[in-house]
Amino acid sequence: MYLITVFGNLLIILAVSSDSHLHTPMYFFLSNLSFADICFTSTTIPKMLWNIQTHSKVITYEGCIIQMYFFLLFGGLDVFLLTMMAYDRYVAICHPLHYTVIMTSQLFIMNPWLCGIMLLVSWIISVLHSFLQTLMVLQLAFYTHLEIPHYFCELNQLIQLACTDTFLNDIVMYFAAPLLGGCPLVGIIYSYSKIVSSICKISSSQGKYKAFSTCASHLSIVSLFCCTCLGVYLSSAVTHSSHSSATASLMYTVVTPMLNPFIYSLRNKDIKRAMKRYLFLSMYLITVFGNLLIILAVSSNLHLHTPMYFFLSNLSFVDICFTSTTIPKMLVNIQTKSKVITYEGCITQMYFFTLFAGLDILLLTVMAYDRFMAICHPLHYMVIMNPQLCKLLVLVSWVMTFSTCASHLSIVSLFYCTGLGVYLSSASTNSSHSSATASVMYTVVTPMLNPFIYSLRNKDLKKGLKILFGKVTLKGPLS
Repeated sequence: MYLITVFGNLLIILAVSSDSHLHTPMYFFLSNLSFADICFTSTTIPKMLWNIQTHSKVITYEGCIIQMYFFLLFGGLDVFLLTMMAYDRYVAICHPLHYTVIMTSQLFIMNPWLCGIMLLVSWIISVLHSFLQTLMVLQLAFYTHLEIPHYFCELNQLIQLACTDTFLNDIVMYFAAPLLGGCPLVGIIYSYSKIVSSICKISSSQGKYKAFSTCASHLSIVSLFCCTCLGVYLSSAVTHSSHSSATASLMYTVVTPMLNPFIYSLRNKDIKRAMKRYLFLSMYLITVFGNLLIILAVSSNLHLHTPMYFFLSNLSFVDICFTSTTIPKMLVNIQTKSKVITYEGCITQMYFFTLFAGLDILLLTVMAYDRFMAICHPLHYMVIMNPQLCKLLVLVSWVMTFSTCASHLSIVSLFYCTGLGVYLSSASTNSSHSSATASVMYTVVTPMLNPFIYSLRNKDLKKGLKILFGKVTLKGPLS
């Protein structure tokens, strides 16, 4: 979920920054919201993942204070950015003629300077608020060893665990929360009340739909964020259950930032168009990274030094090379908007494409032979067993036999079905577009899915990957 959040929001930032058609106030705020979401999630989730990996839930006092500071900073920035985006939609729908033009000789509505000033003010207020709350917590005294009933250092939980008087902290916290949370919420509600009023005045149904569609994505994010935040604090006030509060907190700290790219990309044609160029880049990176992980896991774990995993690591290497014969050139073509390739480049590409495609087929055949030898000619166990136990072992053997071959069978089926589909479709339709689309399946999708199929269905490989991640993470600084 964390990787999806970071990767998805990074895609939005790249799409907005690289497409001149998206250099508008709405997408300026959206890219900043994506950046804030990455930082907001990164204040809590990496530490939680480290705790799960090391089976330790310890955090230092300094680490707890730093985590709380940045959590408040980016949480407040999120709220202000959502408010500014609501105001942007209000100006765009209620004052469309004045959205990007001069109203008077020196006053602009939603010009770059105003957008920059609004963003700067939001940063200043968020920094000052988190700094004030952090200073107030630093004045409190705590016991040497404390257990925080949460997955991160939440302000309210820390204040409750203090062993000194917290009256002043409570006043500041309960004064700042309505002021910095309530005022933006009132601004959002006011903006949307005006938007709804303006939409109702539009005569055509098509015009109403077009006006509403421009703010539907933002309204979805606001509703999800505000409802989960309110749910956390209302549930904690009513039930006083730390477990339910921590579970509810996951919604606005992880789920909402993760869904942000999906909501905006699925409902927005401009973002869809800009993100298309990064789609193959993301698939290519997943292919390379996933197959590299399998190679590292097999090479670093002695338990995986067997013929099957030897062939699998070679297949992963070939898949990386196979994909690299076509995708990098295609990405350059998309970026430069040129589809030119030299004669020498075309011959070289064709040579390596044929080479690694043939290697893929031969390795898959060798792996099928390896499975045949492992299952059909195992060690002979001379053990006397009763009929009931024999029947049970036969049944278990059938189940285990299928499970050991399922991953390889999935890859073989996917590779051959897509390969045959390309040539059958090209023979029947003579459509270059459909042939190129089908070719993407066995040149990109099959190599990309290979690490997932083998790692998700194979306990040994899962264990190898866990050991690999353990070795990598233990080299890092201890928290």
